[in-house]
Amino acid sequence: MLNTRIAFYTRPYPRIRSWFEMIDEAAKRGMTAIEGFTNMELAEPDPEAARKIRAYADEKGVRFCCLSCFCNFALDDTEDQITRMMRYIDVASILGSPYFHHTLVAGYPTPDYVLQNWDALFENAVHAVRRLYDYGQTKNVRLIYEDQGYMFNGLVNYGKFLDAVDRNVGVLLDFGNHYNVDEELDGFLEAYLPRVCHVHIKDVLYAPTPDGMPDSLYTLKGNYFWPVAMGTGIMDHKKYITRLENAGYSGLYSLEYSAPSDDSSLIDDTIATLSSWLAR
Repeated sequence: MLNTRIAFYTRPYPRIRSWFEMIDEAAKRGMTAIEGFTNMELAEPDPEAARKIRAYADEKGVRFCCLSCFCNFALDDTEDQITRMMRYIDVASILGSPYFHHTLVAGYPTPDYVLQNWDALFENAVHAVRRLYDYGQTKNVRLIYEDQGYMFNGLVNYGKFLDAVDRNVGVLLDFGNHYNVDEELDGFLEAYLPRVCHVHIKDVLYAPTPDGMPDSLYTLKGNYFWPVAMGTGIMDHKKYITRLENAGYSGLYSLEYSAPSDDSSLIDDTIATLSSWLAR
């Protein structure tokens, strides 16, 4: 059975050591797409490595739905970061990926840092995104951005970002990131659903204390959250997937965080559950 609406995402699988292994994992489960992260053979923007990966994927009947990358514009000089992202847009083009996604402020700096440096961070990111979007257009690669971090997240601030960029960037809907700013997904999805062109599937734990959450992440209001395998956290995936499907969403659901290192059964369970929902 082909799983044509579900994609693997290479980053969170510690037992995978190669893009070629990930392609094999996807193919043996009947999956026709993967979302690549810039690690393993593509830890640097290497066009020749990308060509080899693309050729192998073509042999296996697997395509690339997105290429994703860490990037940090919380710097005084962002020119090197912009140049690096352009080189990865070149890689996305070689892979045949229609979308390229990068973070805007890598990692999770504290809320205080973001609030104290808001204007500079916002200006740097908007300036960079405009340049990168325009460059992507020359490569037939569309840039997409998720609800991520403290400042480019949530109903209001994500909208400010889209308005300031003033480009036709796509919305990458992430199931879980909204808890970073202590919001539910409903309002965000209602506002930006027409622009959603890709989805990250993951689950989260969210609570006022970090109990049971190793290395948990702070939220804007001082709560805690942590990504976990789908079905083991608090997200109502079926509710939101139903809303997407009823609205005519026809894109892919990318398994950003399916399970920890011993993950085979949970990955297969997740795929089976999503497949049953999408088949209705």
